[in-house]
Amino acid sequence: ITRQLHALDAEMPFAQVRTMDEVIESETGSQRFTTALLALFAAAGLVLAAVGIYVVVSFLVAQRRQELAVRMALGATRAAALWLVLKQGLAMAATGAAIGLLGAWATQKFIGGILFGISPLDPLTFAGGAILLVAIAAIATAIPGAGVMRLDPAQHRFELAARIIAR
Repeated sequence: ITRQLHALDAEMPFAQVRTMDEVIESETGSQRFTTALLALFAAAGLVLAAVGIYVVVSFLVAQRRQELAVRMALGATRAAALWLVLKQGLAMAATGAAIGLLGAWATQKFIGGILFGISPLDPLTFAGGAILLVAIAAIATAIPGAGVMRLDPAQHRFELAARIIAR
């Protein structure tokens, strides 16, 4: 490009000749880095939240295994037992989403400078983030919940009877 410009006018001084892509990159590079870093932290936070919910619900299911087996032995359907587990996990996720929405609302003035094309109080973005968290939590809760559906009430009845006799 510099050679072509000198061919047009050799007397014209050209201090810095750059392509439009180079100009755009130099002007928006720091914002792109910040956005990529925030996206990486958001993805890591989402993965940590999903793993945390999975571990906590798995632990709670393990603690309540006999109770759930007794419920199923007394006539509760497997779907009802699954719903008990899902309800517990979704309650935790809804609480986390509510706290996250409050935190996002509180920090909206600080993040307003890095947002392009949307308002810091965009309701669609707020709702989308909360819905995504609850959906991921539902999946993380459904995995240990599926184990509840495979419980054999008869097997747990004998384990419970053995514990009572041992006391």
